[in-house]
Amino acid sequence: RLPSHLIRYVPEVLVVMGGTNDIDRDYKEESIKANLQAIYRTARQAGARVAAVTVPPIAGYHNWSAEKQALVERVNAWILGSAQSVDFRVDAYHLLKDPAGDGLLAAYDGGDHIHLSGSGYDTLANVIFRKVTW
Repeated sequence: RLPSHLIRYVPEVLVVMGGTNDIDRDYKEESIKANLQAIYRTARQAGARVAAVTVPPIAGYHNWSAEKQALVERVNAWILGSAQSVDFRVDAYHLLKDPAGDGLLAAYDGGDHIHLSGSGYDTLANVIFRKVTW
């Protein structure tokens, strides 16, 4: 779908916040990175600048585990450090994280500990907007 959407809509910037579902579904780390890298590369080849957003906090979600937490941290380190074809890097994890733990700050939690609240999405959108427009 992505290539046809890039042709149809011709975005200047593509914001990619991915990996959460793959982590939830127990995909392997290398598969998650390869999937994200393919999205970044496809968007860049279509002429879009890429804003890569880290996986938000998921601790407290019914399927969360210490192993998944460690995977979130490794994928996020890769997004922030060595993912290629990325123009902007946005650390949603630390922006939205409750300082008292590894979950979402209560104000940003949509109620299931994985989806953001309206306030969480607004906060993230404002940070992304500032990052890609300055």
